[in-house]
Amino acid sequence: DLTKPTIREEIIKKFAHKTDIIILNAGHGESGPLIEQPEERIRKVFEINVFSTIFLAQGFGKVMAKRRHGRLIFVSSMAGFVSVTTLGAYCATKHALEALADAMRMELKPFNVEVASLEPGLIYTGFNEGMAASKFDWLNKNSLYADSISDWKKRDETLPSRSYKVDIAAKDLFAIVTAKNPRAHNPTPRIYAYIKFFFQFLPTKIKDKILNS
Repeated sequence: DLTKPTIREEIIKKFAHKTDIIILNAGHGESGPLIEQPEERIRKVFEINVFSTIFLAQGFGKVMAKRRHGRLIFVSSMAGFVSVTTLGAYCATKHALEALADAMRMELKPFNVEVASLEPGLIYTGFNEGMAASKFDWLNKNSLYADSISDWKKRDETLPSRSYKVDIAAKDLFAIVTAKNPRAHNPTPRIYAYIKFFFQFLPTKIKDKILNS
């Protein structure tokens, strides 16, 4: 449980001095309309995706900086660049992670420590399906969005058919690990890099329609 400081300290003490590359992949997904999403679920997704991740990165990063060598790889998401209906809290954690990784990359550059982010889109691992289903643990007929529940379930059922195979993301992660000079941002599959580029030029109304379709 990386949310516990004692666990993180134990990991850092045991492994940081002999680690050249660390992949920060701890993640948790929660879904649901923000106006009704339970506080404890929002806090949990931030605790794991943001706070636990950055505090672990601090511990390894300090050791790497002292020896002037190392590489931190954050597993972020394309959700760090957009926000989607029922995924607001999760997207917010990935936006935060992108900002933290960018700052850490610039701060650690003088110490020869590299920081890169892998940013998966829809990858079929079961994670997205589980996250999508989590809202139905607490949504009920009294919800303001009761009329949308059926449509959300139908949309979520299409996730596997819209997702890419996990080996694509694995290859891209391996490329970051082995690259001499890894890119700071690494959308996977690479088609998301082009989508990300062109998406920034679209009017907000069109973006909203695409993201909520």
